[in-house]
Amino acid sequence: MIYDWNQIWRKRENSLLSTGPSACSRRRIVGRLIRKFGKDGGSFLDVGCGTGEFLLSADKMKKFKKLHGVDISQIAIDVARNNYPIGQFDILDIGR
Repeated sequence: MIYDWNQIWRKRENSLLSTGPSACSRRRIVGRLIRKFGKDGGSFLDVGCGTGEFLLSADKMKKFKKLHGVDISQIAIDVARNNYPIGQFDILDIGR
């Protein structure tokens, strides 16, 4: 099945998917993983970075030397660049 991820992003703006209980749990779990496994001075790659919030969180920890986010959607990348202007973001379909 082929998805139009830009269309999906347009539909989910300001939805519970980005602000609801599951999003809060995801942020908490990823935060724990970053603190536990992230190496000082290392790199952080967020595949499917969406809004870039995990990169922003990782940056606030001052643990990583390099932060990079990739997503299949141009809309997602635009949102991420707006939320985290100093981050490095690229459009990438990892399935290809």
